[in-house]
Amino acid sequence: MPPPLLRQIIRPPEDLTKGSILRNVVILSLPVALTQSFTVVFRFVDTVFVGRLPYSRDALAAVGAAGQVMFLIITMLVGLTIGTTAMVARFVGEREPDKAAITVFNSFVICLVLSVALAVIGILFSRPILFWLGARDHVLQLGVEYLEVLMVASVAMVMLFLIGSILQGAGDAITPLWLFGGANLVNLILDPIFIFDWGLGLGVRGAALATVIGRGVFCLIGVFVLRRGLSRVHVEPRHFRFNLATMQQLLFIGVPSALQMMIRAASGVLLFKIVSEQFGATAMAALRTGQTTIMLALMPGFGIGRASGTLVGQNLGARKPDRAVRSVWTSVMIYSLFMAICSVVGVLFPRFFMRLFTRDAAVIATGAEYLRFAASVYLFVGLAIVLSKSMEGAGYTVVPMLLTAGAVGLMLLLAWKLPSVLGIGIRGVWIAMVIAYTLHAAGAYVVFRLGRWKAKKIEIDYREIAIPPQESVAVPE
Repeated sequence: MPPPLLRQIIRPPEDLTKGSILRNVVILSLPVALTQSFTVVFRFVDTVFVGRLPYSRDALAAVGAAGQVMFLIITMLVGLTIGTTAMVARFVGEREPDKAAITVFNSFVICLVLSVALAVIGILFSRPILFWLGARDHVLQLGVEYLEVLMVASVAMVMLFLIGSILQGAGDAITPLWLFGGANLVNLILDPIFIFDWGLGLGVRGAALATVIGRGVFCLIGVFVLRRGLSRVHVEPRHFRFNLATMQQLLFIGVPSALQMMIRAASGVLLFKIVSEQFGATAMAALRTGQTTIMLALMPGFGIGRASGTLVGQNLGARKPDRAVRSVWTSVMIYSLFMAICSVVGVLFPRFFMRLFTRDAAVIATGAEYLRFAASVYLFVGLAIVLSKSMEGAGYTVVPMLLTAGAVGLMLLLAWKLPSVLGIGIRGVWIAMVIAYTLHAAGAYVVFRLGRWKAKKIEIDYREIAIPPQESVAVPE
């Protein structure tokens, strides 16, 4: 028999608005954090294998540039799923499963239309976008090969994120873990086969193709789970109802969150451009590999924040705002302990992580300095992430978006000016990031303590929709 805590993680309680807050945070946040980490693992795996190619510097720079574009597009669409999570969590807390199911259907419609449109645009303009980012010659060609294949898979990738958001909002964190874990396992197995000459020898295109297959297969499995009611949300044909009010509420909550994530992703693209124009390919490769390492530390925070947002939504739906607040601070405590450990490791052993990606001495030295600066503010970054995601779980997304926009704008301005004004080279970019992250955390703390997010209402009148009753099934004696 597994230990009691493990049993509760595998099969958590149906009602997360009762019982121990610490227990509920742990049993929900651990699998969600692992799931969020899996979303960046495929980038980590791609980077490791691509870094072993004979032309590793060009390959890493190309995958880095293409990855920034892909991250911008995917995160914008994934941001829309925050509205789905908030509404599903609220309706689950209110004990309204039909409202949750109708929300799921309308979310699928919105995300499908937008993801297809953006995929087409991305494929058509991949070369000029990468050229604008500073990719040239061999780096540009490799980047186009990688990006075009990934854009084909963007629809499946977005839908997989949406399915995960739906299930997490309902309090099921285990099924998304299996879905993302399985997709990453497929990617890990196929990457070396598709990339290297002893296999198919497709290079960077092979890395992208492995991602396409893994995400596509497990997206279909996720749809099957929802349709068959194998988790806490059961979407039946009777819930296939287009509802304008639902779509408006989803967009009203999701668009600010999407803008926030797009701003965050765009900051990576613009920072990449600043670094490429001022410091060249070595700095580009160092920034790419350093960001991948940092994301491994940050993604659990996004997971814990999403779990905290689920608890906030369900507790507000159950009319328990004080319990929602305690859930958030418990989540902050857990992630702060994790980030304190990451800070120590990042400051002491940055070269170890850089060597996982490349053997280039110049890239290792530049990236190690970057990791040391970033690790010094991990605690502030973690605080901002958990508080922002928790407020988003209440459907309160506009103010967190404005905070992110302000911090990003300041970071880019300082990153552009400090290296030349102070004459400190690329170190000015790292200092700009430290300043922006610290101020962002301070702003998120103030907004959360003001408590206006607790008054956010999510109300939709479903009386105008005639939902057929669930068909009864005769049980043989």
